[in-house]
Amino acid sequence: MKRLGMLVLLVGSFGMLGCPKGETGTATGTGTQTPVATGWRDTTLPVEARVQAFLDEFVAERSVLDRDAALAYWTAANASSEEESAREYARKAELELQWKRLHADRERFEALQAFREAPELTDPLLRRQVEILYLTFLPNQLPDELLRRMTDLSNEIEQTFNAHRAQFEGAEASDNDLREVLRGETDSTRRQAAWEALKQIGPVVADKVRELARVRNQAAQAVGYPDYWQMMMTAQEMPPDEIVALFERVYELTEEPYTTQKAALDATLAERYGVTVEGLRPWHCADPFCQSAPQATDVDIDQYFANPDPQAPDGSNLAALAEKFYGGFGMDVGPILARSDLYERPFKEQHAFCTDIDRAGDVRILVNLKSNGDWADTILHELGHGVYFVYTDRAELPYLLREMHMVSTEAIAELMGGMTKNARWLQELVGVPAEAAEEVAAATRLEARLQKLIFARWSLVMLGFERALYGDPEQDLDTLWWNLVERYQKVTRPEGRSAPDWATKIHVATVPVYYHNYLMGEMMAAQILEAVAREVYGGAAVEEVIFYGKPEAGQFLIDRIFSRGHAIRWDELAVEATGEPLGPRAFVEHLR
Repeated sequence: MKRLGMLVLLVGSFGMLGCPKGETGTATGTGTQTPVATGWRDTTLPVEARVQAFLDEFVAERSVLDRDAALAYWTAANASSEEESAREYARKAELELQWKRLHADRERFEALQAFREAPELTDPLLRRQVEILYLTFLPNQLPDELLRRMTDLSNEIEQTFNAHRAQFEGAEASDNDLREVLRGETDSTRRQAAWEALKQIGPVVADKVRELARVRNQAAQAVGYPDYWQMMMTAQEMPPDEIVALFERVYELTEEPYTTQKAALDATLAERYGVTVEGLRPWHCADPFCQSAPQATDVDIDQYFANPDPQAPDGSNLAALAEKFYGGFGMDVGPILARSDLYERPFKEQHAFCTDIDRAGDVRILVNLKSNGDWADTILHELGHGVYFVYTDRAELPYLLREMHMVSTEAIAELMGGMTKNARWLQELVGVPAEAAEEVAAATRLEARLQKLIFARWSLVMLGFERALYGDPEQDLDTLWWNLVERYQKVTRPEGRSAPDWATKIHVATVPVYYHNYLMGEMMAAQILEAVAREVYGGAAVEEVIFYGKPEAGQFLIDRIFSRGHAIRWDELAVEATGEPLGPRAFVEHLR
């Protein structure tokens, strides 16, 4: 369930947008001109002075828009009734559209193009801000009706996901309820029913998701790209061919260990559920997408995350655990938790995310805690994003650089969430008794290895599907989805099933062209872990790195990664922080 979590970060990339009412100079679509003024339009001024004037004017508008948009999304995601949900999503959609219109301003875009090409612009922070803004403006150089259609469709789909509750055994059931069946039920018939209930959202949203892909492609083609996937990879500073080649290399390097481990796991699951290996189907996985490792031994790790206080909210112990853990290496997450929404309720978004409301310290997470290992992983994951936001150098970095690339923030989130599968961490933080330590250590090593392998192969499905979806939205997506699942995950499709199961993955609609960042984050996390082991733990094995009790490990993250914000590209940051370019070497070595 960990990968339900998402980061609300680059608002232009996946729809977290907004704008204040009554701003003068607000753009209304491609070709709209900002009122004539001095400053950045004065071509007699030096280029760097013009750029600074441009940024001063633009950020004064943009910072208000970002805050309003973030607050609108937060309110909509936390709705407590159908009426409130409808009202807040309508407000969010309107704010998003106004934000997009701001970034559709043709005069400003042309100025950014000129600044970007100016050899006199040598200040690295100014040049970096120009580049980031250029890549944000580029996808928004569109007719107003196209901007509105994309915005409305995305919000309609997201609202539907948030309000949806499946029917299961004659009653409504939340995602948490159904996932609990997949976690513990041994009867295959009941597991299948729960899995199918989790897929009920697919037919409800599939037509709109396909239409959204068409509209996004129209937008990409309007600014010169063959499709939306190609455009958004470019906007993330990721050469599409290089990323495809990187993922193909991961496929090759994980094929043998995944095949071997899956065969052993399948034998265990077949015995557990009373079926043959050939009879295993997706509902025998630990989650609806087979993206997480199931319990592979008789050791119940979840027992160590049980809430000791039956009167307290389920999952409240995880919030306390997270605060203890992060405080143990010098990071105060108390203020983040105080602003956050932690527990499930009707109409609230059922997934998880982290958001920075104002780039000035108002950082929040949304989770739906239950006292188990999955949600322990998720809260640590989301707070990993949170501390990255909080400890970005706000004193030195200008507003536009007080964010980070998705690869590096996912690296930190994966690193933190992954601690829940470290035997030493479990002993020190959740009190695994000494007499159980050896057994738990063996189980967590296996689970951690399985988790990384299983998630790597799932990420290949997501990259392949999104790339193909935008390559041809009219194709048979139902069959495409299961072809990819069988190729990369080696999970057998249900016989005779014809349903848009691809549309049940919320990221496809609301967080498009993002999922590759999770696996790339895993690669960077492995390199960061090696660097911390080498430089902070005196060359210890990576399994010894648990951060807790090592404030200098926290300082390493702040100095090498967090403080840099978005001042340099993700690939440059990987080299600066870890000493080598981002690649699969460390990730694959850790699997051994």
